[in-house]
Amino acid sequence: MLLPFQRPAKRVLVAFALLLVTTSCDTSTTSPATSAAAVVYFQRPPVTGWQAIDWMGTVHGSVGSDRVGNPYQSPDGSRLLWSPQGIWQIVDRRGRLQSVPDLSRSRGFTWADDSSGVCVLNLLSDNSSIGGSYSLGFISATGGSRTIASLTTKKGPNVAACSPAAGRVAITTASGYKDPSTMLMRITFGELRVLDFKSGSVVYQQAFPVGNIRAEVNSVAVAHDSSFAALGTQTQTTIVNLLNGQLGSRANGVTPLTFSWDGKLLAVDGTDNRGEVFNASTGRVIWSESVASRVTQGAVPNPAGSEVMLLVTGGGLNDLLVVGAGGTAHVVAKDVFPDQIAPCTNCSAF
Repeated sequence: MLLPFQRPAKRVLVAFALLLVTTSCDTSTTSPATSAAAVVYFQRPPVTGWQAIDWMGTVHGSVGSDRVGNPYQSPDGSRLLWSPQGIWQIVDRRGRLQSVPDLSRSRGFTWADDSSGVCVLNLLSDNSSIGGSYSLGFISATGGSRTIASLTTKKGPNVAACSPAAGRVAITTASGYKDPSTMLMRITFGELRVLDFKSGSVVYQQAFPVGNIRAEVNSVAVAHDSSFAALGTQTQTTIVNLLNGQLGSRANGVTPLTFSWDGKLLAVDGTDNRGEVFNASTGRVIWSESVASRVTQGAVPNPAGSEVMLLVTGGGLNDLLVVGAGGTAHVVAKDVFPDQIAPCTNCSAF
């Protein structure tokens, strides 16, 4: 394995807040959204709706209002899931209603990487001492649903990736506790499980050590197609090939955030929450934060390219910073409040 660079060990807890809700399942087929420029949504006065901006910085109008809650967008922004007046709706990029999904029993969900619908975890039974039982299902954006599998976990589960095209769904389990020595929230992952999208059979499973703080996995990033995962402990991050179980490059003192869509780049939080992007196979750093006062709060991949977008801030709202495969970086929007963009691998810990 490669150990490309060294960093002081640190503890960073970074996660996209994901609205935790629930659903029911019947039968459905996937229906990928029509192609258009991939966009990210944000709010910025004086516009009250959610503005769409592409990865070059061009604004493509706005949709909705401040009364739809904080939308959760599909990877390319062609569809959004929002809840005006507490009623969940899936709409297209123009705000036209496509379906009204039943999310009444959900404990977590993630958009499919082709924007055709959402993979959802429904609670069947819960026992805090031994875990719970869940139903994993798929809800089509245009209506209809089906059950993929039933599963039992010892910690709360999250849908880390959902790929109808690759035929894989990734599930992580995580719990949280307050460290008595620092009084900070600590996250511990229990396992990573990859299931076949059609049959529900387990095609990869890895349990993580619990009880040894230095060995515990406290951050996980999974590629959109469940081909790779980056597992972060207190001291290092290791990339794992989920197709064959082989270990890849390692990096010390960083927290994994997201892989690029093609799996070639990995965005991380480095020292003092300062963003970095490195080549996932070699571990070579291709970009690192140069603004002293700026920290990174999350990152997402461009589904139409090799770029990653970092959500950075100097203490106020976010700037949207795009980093390309060659290490070039540019800000496409400043002082914005972004919508929910990426899967949440650790929301069950909160």
